[in-house]
Amino acid sequence: MFTLAKLTADDAPAYRALMLEAYAQPGDAFTSTAEERAALPLSWWAQRAAAADGSGLALGAWVGNALVGSVALEFSSRAKTRHRAHLVGMYVQPAHQGQGMARALMQAALAEAAVRPGVRWVTLTVTEGNARAQRLYESCGFRVFGVEPEAICTDRACLGKVHMGCPLDLPPPAPRPAQVVRLRPAVEWDATALSALAARCFHDTYAADNRPEDLWAYITAHFHPAQQQAELADPALRTWLAEEGDRLVGFAQLAWGGTLPAAVTQARPVALHRFYVTREQQGAGLAGRLMTAIRQEAAQAGAGHLWLSVWERNARAIAFYRKCGFDAVGHTTFEVGADRQRDWVMVGPTGG
Repeated sequence: MFTLAKLTADDAPAYRALMLEAYAQPGDAFTSTAEERAALPLSWWAQRAAAADGSGLALGAWVGNALVGSVALEFSSRAKTRHRAHLVGMYVQPAHQGQGMARALMQAALAEAAVRPGVRWVTLTVTEGNARAQRLYESCGFRVFGVEPEAICTDRACLGKVHMGCPLDLPPPAPRPAQVVRLRPAVEWDATALSALAARCFHDTYAADNRPEDLWAYITAHFHPAQQQAELADPALRTWLAEEGDRLVGFAQLAWGGTLPAAVTQARPVALHRFYVTREQQGAGLAGRLMTAIRQEAAQAGAGHLWLSVWERNARAIAFYRKCGFDAVGHTTFEVGADRQRDWVMVGPTGG
C-alpha cells in the first residue's frame, strides 16, 4: 500500500536520492544524466520539490517512510505560456512498478494542474521507443502532437523525443457575455466539446470533497473524448446538450438497459445517467429547462419513470431533484477512483 503527497523542501534529500537512481537506470528515459544532476546543490532539489515562488511542485509516492516514486510539474509565469504546465521526472522504483503507482501519480499531477488558475494544458516528452511509458500517458488522456528528431544522442544512438499534451479545459479560458442558451440532441462530432464540459462539471462539483487521484481517475476513465464518441454512437444512450453561442454549458443523458437498483420498482424506468450544468448557469433556470427536455425525450421513447443516483453529500443536487418531483427510494454505491461512496437512489415521473 502506498500514499501520495506533495513534497516539501524538507523532502529534498529523499527526492534527490530517488531521482539520481532514476537517471542511472538503463535506457534513455531522461534527458539529464545522473552525473549532471548529482552536481546540483540540495537547494535545487528543494526548489523543484516545492518552489517557493509557485513555479513548480513535485508529488511523491511513499511506502511507509520511503519515497519510491515521484513526478513533478513546472509552471510558466510568462504571459503567453502560463496556460500550460509541463510534467517532468516521472519515476517509480522497479520493485514498486505494476501496482498502479505510476497511474496514481499521473492522475494526481493532472488534478493539481487542473486546479491551478488559468492552466489549460499539460505537456510532457517521452523518449522514442519507450512504449510502456507512452501507453501510460495515453491512458491518462495525453496525445502525441509531434516528434523532435535526434533530441538526445549517446554513444549508443540518437533518439527523438515524442511530445504529448493533455487538454484540461478547466475552467474556460475567459468569461463571455451571456447569450441565448438553446437545447438540442447531441451528435457524434460533439464528443470533444462534451468531454471537456463533462470533465469541467465533474471537477467543479466534486473536487473539494475528493482526493485528487480519485477525482482524476474517474475523469480520465469516463470523460475522455474517445469514450464520449463511443457513448454518442451507442443507441442505448441519448444525450441532450445546452449550448450558449459556440460553447456547451450543460448536458443530460438517458441510459436504457443495465442493472436496476433493487429499490427501483416503478414501471418502465430509464436511468437519468448524467445531469450537469456549469456553475455560471446554476440558478439561472437552465437546469429546469434541461430536465423538462430530457423528461420529454424519455416519455416519447416510452419510459414511465426516471431514476438516478446522487451522492448523499451533494445537497444542492438532491434539493433540485426533489423540487423536480423525485423521491428517494434507497441507496446504491458509486466509485470515484478507489473511493467507494454511497448515493441516494431517486425516482421521478417522466411526465408522459
